[in-house]
Amino acid sequence: MEAAEATALAKKALKIVVPYIKAELRKDKANRYSLKSDWTLPVVKKPLRDFENEAFEIVTDGKVSVITVKAFDSTKEENHCDGASCAPDVFLGVDFRPGACFHDRWYEYWEELAEALGLTLKECRKLGDEIFASINYAENGMSFKVKVVNTIYFRAVRLFGGFYHSAKRGGKAVLAVVLMALCLSGCAGCVGTIFDDDGAGYTPPDLEKVLED
Repeated sequence: MEAAEATALAKKALKIVVPYIKAELRKDKANRYSLKSDWTLPVVKKPLRDFENEAFEIVTDGKVSVITVKAFDSTKEENHCDGASCAPDVFLGVDFRPGACFHDRWYEYWEELAEALGLTLKECRKLGDEIFASINYAENGMSFKVKVVNTIYFRAVRLFGGFYHSAKRGGKAVLAVVLMALCLSGCAGCVGTIFDDDGAGYTPPDLEKVLED
């Protein structure tokens, strides 16, 4: 039953996304979100390293870690978060803006974080993608629909996140990639969460959409 439901959701998503995402691609670069206050995520079930810079603070006890995303302002000249890059920010009722707030910032400091945390670039990117998916669950719940849609987005960033980062968010190929992810996703092996207790105690970020000048 779940496989059939997943297929139906994927087909529904395709019908919506084909015309919609073209318009979203045009609008995407104009999207700007600011984080108005520091945002502490639920406990991550990974032992990282203590770290702090202008974007993040990470504290660990050797077993689990707590990550705080520091407040930032996005401007036309320096846009730190454009929402779900080259995809709808809210898709089939699932809100990806909080996850994108973390994810865009993580990719912005990807190389520095990898070195400080003792990770390879590949490991650091995967960790950021896993936290992105975990935030999406904490924000939207873990219904079957959310699992399917979250897996769609997760697979897209896993497949092409590195390319997109290198291309400075300019690759039009992302459109084809998202469609591919939609087709591939049947929730066979849906993405999970790496938050302790599935993100219990989650607090949404204080996000503000920056209006056009």
